[in-house]
Amino acid sequence: IERRYCYFDSLIQVNLLPSGGEFTINGMPAEAEFSPALLGTGIHEFLYRRGQGVCSSSERIFITVLNPISVQSGLEGDTICAGGNTVLEIIASGGIGGLEYNWSGELGFGNSQIIFPDTSAWYEVTVVDNCSEPLRDSVYVHVNPLPEISWSSGPPVCFGEKSYIEVFADPSALYSFLWLTDSLQEGSKLAAGPGTYTLQVVD
Repeated sequence: IERRYCYFDSLIQVNLLPSGGEFTINGMPAEAEFSPALLGTGIHEFLYRRGQGVCSSSERIFITVLNPISVQSGLEGDTICAGGNTVLEIIASGGIGGLEYNWSGELGFGNSQIIFPDTSAWYEVTVVDNCSEPLRDSVYVHVNPLPEISWSSGPPVCFGEKSYIEVFADPSALYSFLWLTDSLQEGSKLAAGPGTYTLQVVD
């Protein structure tokens, strides 16, 4: 067997010769097999005793299980508006180094991705070093739809006179309205003279 193992969950057979002896791992009787992940990170003692009396002998070795790939700085969920973007970023450590980050879908590679989602979705990343057990993490990004806006307006007026425009957002309870006039005005209805006006709808 090797003296150093990556952290992975697979059984490794130990060839014990001659057969019939006592095999222990860290002082506890064990089958002639082990999983590095089940042993855990650190140094472990393998001891095999065979024979009796003057014919007895033993062999002792120590193996090291390296650190697993782990999250150093994880993914964080986000809520954005339709048409917006957000950054997905994860930093991992451990393993044997040379970590590769593989994202689901068509996002590609790298520990950081800028996404422009149209709908809410889960995103998954797998981190590998081609030796250790892969690390998988996922994050949910919620996309709020843009409000559906309708409006009604008063009758046309001449210069110096006032009319009105009133807007409606669905669902109206979730939004506030801000008219970007010379003096900011709140509310869904604006009374003003002829002209072009900008409205900001905020949830």
